[in-house]
Amino acid sequence: MKIKTIFVGKLQDRYLKEGIETYRDRISRYSQIELLEVEDEAVTAKADRNKIKGIEADRLLKRVSPDSVLVALDEKGKGLSSEGLAGFIHKAMDSGVKEISFVVGGSLGLGEKVKERADLILSLSPMTFTHQMVRVVLLEQIYRAFTIIKGEPYHK
Repeated sequence: MKIKTIFVGKLQDRYLKEGIETYRDRISRYSQIELLEVEDEAVTAKADRNKIKGIEADRLLKRVSPDSVLVALDEKGKGLSSEGLAGFIHKAMDSGVKEISFVVGGSLGLGEKVKERADLILSLSPMTFTHQMVRVVLLEQIYRAFTIIKGEPYHK
């Protein structure tokens, strides 16, 4: 099975890039992984926020394969434990799913089109993280899920 992550905007911080590369390498032992970025829209004081989220949603959805299971990250989504995420991924693997796409919106969040297409709307925490920081947290949790599935000692 393939894991695809699709993020709005370019990652700037070196320390986050290093964390992402660490977890990309770790995940690649269990699954093919693809990390994608789509362009973000400029947010100004007068900007129509729903229009911006709609434009970014279209860009995100163009990168999601039609047969991919789509997990949209949203602060109002369903909270899962690490074991719960592992169970979700394991069930998808057992069902013959070829790809799971995890989608993270920009600074304004996700457009409704993405949420409507999503098979799961997931919240990583009741706390708020930057959309940049979420990348590392998400990848760590995907890696942790694979170690749980494999019964490896990373998750205690």
